[in-house]
Amino acid sequence: MSSSEEGQDTEDRLGAEAYLRPLITSFISNIGYTTAPVISDGTYWSALHQHAINTVYVGIYTWLAVVIDDVACRSLEDFEPFHERFASGKPQPTVFLEAWAGIIQSAFDYWDPMVANFIVAASLDLHNACVLEARSELRRLVRTKGGQSLAWYMRSKSGLADAYAYFTFPKAVYPDISCFLEAIPDMSAYFCLANDVLSFYKEEKAKEKDNYINYRAYYEGNDPRTVLGEVIGQTQNAVKRMRVVVKGREPYEQALNNHILGYVAFHTLSDRYMLSEIGLGEDAFSVVNGKVL
Repeated sequence: MSSSEEGQDTEDRLGAEAYLRPLITSFISNIGYTTAPVISDGTYWSALHQHAINTVYVGIYTWLAVVIDDVACRSLEDFEPFHERFASGKPQPTVFLEAWAGIIQSAFDYWDPMVANFIVAASLDLHNACVLEARSELRRLVRTKGGQSLAWYMRSKSGLADAYAYFTFPKAVYPDISCFLEAIPDMSAYFCLANDVLSFYKEEKAKEKDNYINYRAYYEGNDPRTVLGEVIGQTQNAVKRMRVVVKGREPYEQALNNHILGYVAFHTLSDRYMLSEIGLGEDAFSVVNGKVL
C-alpha cells in the first residue's frame, strides 16, 4: 500500500470512528450490553456439559452455512438442484452437500418437531438465497423504486434468522413453545439487523454495497448512515418487545437474554468485524480465565 493509500485509509477509519463509535456504543448500551463476561473455568465447563450436544450441532451447522454462502457461486450446477434431491431423499453429489443435508435433517433430534420444521425451512431459504445471489439474473437486475420490499426479502432469506432464534430453545431444556413463540419474529429480525449494525464498519471499509442497509438506502432515497440509525432504532425496539414476552418465564428469559447479549459479544470479540479498529473490539483472552477457548 502506498503512503497516499495508507493516509486515505487512516482518514477513512478516523471518520468512521467519529460517527460509528458513539452510535454503536449507544446501541449496545441501550440493549443492556456492557462487556463480554469473564467466566470461570467451572462455570464454562458446567454450561458446556449441560448444552454440549446442542452446542456441537450449532457449531457444525454454522460452519457449513458459512461455506454455503462462500462457495455456492462456484458450483451452481451442484447447488441449484439441492432442494429437489433433499425432498426426494436422493443422495447429494458431493460430501459437503451430503453433510449439509444431514445436519438439516438431524434438527429433529434436538428441537421440538415443529421448531425443527422452521429450522429446516430457514436452512433451505438460506441455500436458495445463496443460489439466487449467484445467478446472473440478480446481477443484471435494474432496480426500480417499486422494488422496496426486495431488500428485506433477500435479507430475511439469507440471514438464517429463524433458525438461530429457535436454536436458543432446545427441547431438552425449554420444552414449552408457548413460553417464547411470541418473541420469535422479533428475535429473527434482531439476528439480521444487529448483524447489519455490527458489521457496518467492516462492509463500509471494504466498500461493499450489496447489503441490506445500502439496498434500503437506495430504495428509500436516504443516506446509508441515516438508514443505519433507523435500523438501530428498530433493533432496540425489537429487543424491548421480546423481553416483554419472556419476562418472569424462567429459564426462557435467561436464555433469550444470554443469546441477545452473546450475539453482541460474538461480534466484538471476533477479528472478522474489525471493531477494534474503531475502539469497540474486545479481547478474547480475558473471557475465560485469561485464556482463549
